[in-house]
Amino acid sequence: MKEPGLNHRHRNKNGEIHRKHAAGPKVVGVTKDGVRILKPKGKATHFTPKELRDAVATARASKRA
Repeated sequence: MKEPGLNHRHRNKNGEIHRKHAAGPKVVGVTKDGVRILKPKGKATHFTPKELRDAVATARASKRA
């Protein structure tokens, strides 16, 4: 079984070896405790500022508990 995140090789029709990168989410950053921040698949266009504030407040509250 192949591990995710590894590069795999394949040959094109001319016999040349090329690396095929494993598909996956793009890591855009890493926090100091090692948590990877991933790039979202699409842009969020349907959130109001109040919804964003509530989501952040909920996340912070659950982090403290």
